[in-house]
Amino acid sequence: MKTKIVFLLALMLCMSMASTHAFNTDPSKIAVIVIHDAAFEENLTPGTWVNFTVIVKNLSNDTMRNVNISQSFPRDLHLVVSPFGQVNANATLNITSPATISMPTGGTWNITKGFANSSYYEFSFPSLVNGSSISYTFSLNATFERVFDINPPKVEYLDHWGDPYTVSGNRVSLEFSPPEEKQDIEKYYPEFEVKEPDWELIIGTGLTLVASATVISALVYFRRPLSSK
Repeated sequence: MKTKIVFLLALMLCMSMASTHAFNTDPSKIAVIVIHDAAFEENLTPGTWVNFTVIVKNLSNDTMRNVNISQSFPRDLHLVVSPFGQVNANATLNITSPATISMPTGGTWNITKGFANSSYYEFSFPSLVNGSSISYTFSLNATFERVFDINPPKVEYLDHWGDPYTVSGNRVSLEFSPPEEKQDIEKYYPEFEVKEPDWELIIGTGLTLVASATVISALVYFRRPLSSK
């Protein structure tokens, strides 16, 4: 009898461990990657749009449920295009009914709601199956010259048992500088003003030189010693 009880307990423990392994949405298995197109820009100036791509991939062995993605931005750095549409600086973009976002891969993703203003966005969707991923884009624009440390996107979800988890992406910094000043070329290459030639001066100078040459020639000629006969 004791052997049967031990066997049943061991079987239940194995089933419990197998069940735990089967439904595991470990946050360390959720990848959140942020990429921007300004990585190779030599000089970002205020007014330049910087485009971002965010990839969220479920590498665990269970489905992420009730997923909500959000991100906030520092002062003087404005969200101009959210994952689900352009943002008006004086109004919020509020989606209360099911909609879609366009993914960089060319497909679409269904979302249940979304909210965005110039400093924040968030949107939700029902689930992200293990092995699948979602990607979306947004654009930022700076008002002043400074270095911005941007908060990473935050991914919140529930596991198989309804326990909440939060995963964040990588941090990104952007430096916006004043426009490069044009070099003062005159410092290195002096400019010369070309004017219309003064023909009267040129002709007068020429006639003076001719007259002077004639007078000098005459003086030299008449001062020569007379040749003997």
